[in-house]
Amino acid sequence: MTPDHTDLETIDTDHNYFTADDHAAVADLLTSLPPGEQTLSSWLVELRTDGVESRLLRLLGLRLLIVFGNPGEPLARWLDVAASGRPLIDPDFLGDDLILCKRQDARP
Repeated sequence: MTPDHTDLETIDTDHNYFTADDHAAVADLLTSLPPGEQTLSSWLVELRTDGVESRLLRLLGLRLLIVFGNPGEPLARWLDVAASGRPLIDPDFLGDDLILCKRQDARP
């Protein structure tokens, strides 16, 4: 007997959720991150205040999660992402906050 998985959600792998322009915009956001340490929660507040679209913030969050715990990721050469031990405070995200630390001498 095989299990019935009809109630599971499937992901449409043929659909591009983010455009090349979205990826370029997020790369610009990452480049604009000032050197030093800050939380993802505080940066999201700043970005929302600046009018950054929710879609771009989702892609940014995904990019940062890829770096978290993955030192082989190219972005990890100049950006440290660590757990803060506190909850993430944002209307669109749920989970633990992250500490972002862009190295002073690093270039993306």
